[in-house]
Amino acid sequence: MVVVTLLCLTYLSVPSGLPEPWAGGDRLPHHSFRVAAMYREAYGLPQLPLAPVPFFVAQLGLTILSWVSYAVAVSRLPAKAGARGFWVVTVGLAALALLTPPLLSTDVFYYGITGQMVSQYGINPYVRPPGHLQGSPLLPFNYWTAFTSPYGPLWTGVSAGVERLTGPSPLAVSLAFKLLGALCLLASAGLVWLLSQRLSGGRPCRAVALFAWNPLVLLETAGNAHNDALVTVLVLAALALLAWRRVFPGLLALVLSALVKLTSLPLAAFLAASELGHGSAGSRIRRGLGWAAVALAMFVAAYAPFWEGARTLRGLAGQSFRTVQGVVPSAVYTLTSLFEPSLAFRAAALTSSLALAALGL
Repeated sequence: MVVVTLLCLTYLSVPSGLPEPWAGGDRLPHHSFRVAAMYREAYGLPQLPLAPVPFFVAQLGLTILSWVSYAVAVSRLPAKAGARGFWVVTVGLAALALLTPPLLSTDVFYYGITGQMVSQYGINPYVRPPGHLQGSPLLPFNYWTAFTSPYGPLWTGVSAGVERLTGPSPLAVSLAFKLLGALCLLASAGLVWLLSQRLSGGRPCRAVALFAWNPLVLLETAGNAHNDALVTVLVLAALALLAWRRVFPGLLALVLSALVKLTSLPLAAFLAASELGHGSAGSRIRRGLGWAAVALAMFVAAYAPFWEGARTLRGLAGQSFRTVQGVVPSAVYTLTSLFEPSLAFRAAALTSSLALAALGL
């Protein structure tokens, strides 16, 4: 927890002029500095006197140290660790990630402004991009101003509800989504606990720690507030229901996760392989067609309020794979920016392409 605390304090002290270690640096060159300052002022904390190069070294060193600490802590965790102390640490790590400003992505502000489009103005974010809200305080924090929403209608509904509660304040909106991410992290940890007990009969603390103490999980759930946190809860709920032989509710949970973000949809192939591999050919076909009909009906009902023809789905093709970032491409981008800014994006794009090729293999 000490390392995560130091990393949080470092993120709150982004120096002016730091090259942005993410995809939006070309349009929002001071995004991380502004977000860090906004959170630091809200907490009433002073800024640490760090220049760009020392900041980058400190941030990179603490990130590496957080992974080393995580590996050591999980490997040394007793098989029968005390549940109370274990959950205190888990909740504490989630709270520290919650306090960390969302520097590495503008997605949380995109969630907020698309929610504002729906809740305040009745604008369809699947047809019109956020750039239509020129007076919104959230717009200057958004990189994807010309892209229509690539997310599922369930997430759009969640975004509209969050923005309706908080208003368009960048600080309030981002903190609300971060709180949602932290709650999803803890809910996922609880589901991992139940699944571990169900499937292996022991060592649930180590299973939960392997997930919930992971620095990347902390960063992307309570830290950067990505909607993958809600996807994870729903996927784990589907797995838990399947483990207790509740196949149809498990299918519903899996479809709901895809209505947040389509990235979980391929998991339906695993469900089909595990649940349609027994019985007569006729019964398998009937079950498969029935499940497909239910999933299709859920998608139709969810998209119906936003449907304006095929253009409703154009946001799904908004990003090129070559712009995919991540830990390694971001580090390459930042390091290159410090010495040769003109080559930074090409270096990150090449690293991304190599990473995707490795993933494909």
